[in-house]
Amino acid sequence: MRTIITGSGLIISLTLIILIHCSIIDLNLRHIEVSRSLDNAMDYSFDKLQDIYAADSLINLNEDEKEGITNNIMSYFCKCLQSQLTSNAELEVKLLYLDYTSGTMQIGVKEKFRFISGLAASYCSYEKTYSLY
Repeated sequence: MRTIITGSGLIISLTLIILIHCSIIDLNLRHIEVSRSLDNAMDYSFDKLQDIYAADSLINLNEDEKEGITNNIMSYFCKCLQSQLTSNAELEVKLLYLDYTSGTMQIGVKEKFRFISGLAASYCSYEKTYSLY
């Protein structure tokens, strides 16, 4: 009887250790995967954006044209970003800074994703500054 109780306790302890280990690995791997894919997707989206909008065409714009171009830039950036991300995460994209004279823009992306287990959610965010010149 003592052997059965000791053996059962050992099996339960090993099972718990294995489950805890797997869940920690799951959290770390998922976060690394999302971080890399978000970083690469932002760079790809900006490269596609830079192909369409040349910086010298953005210098001499009036305020109404700047508003329209800004909306077009952000919608195209979001479309390219969403096409590169294959997860079912929720994205929040913000234009933090845009200067037409220097051609710089700063974009912040926050991605809310669920872990593989589906029990917890986490955030991954990046802020990057790009130059159109």
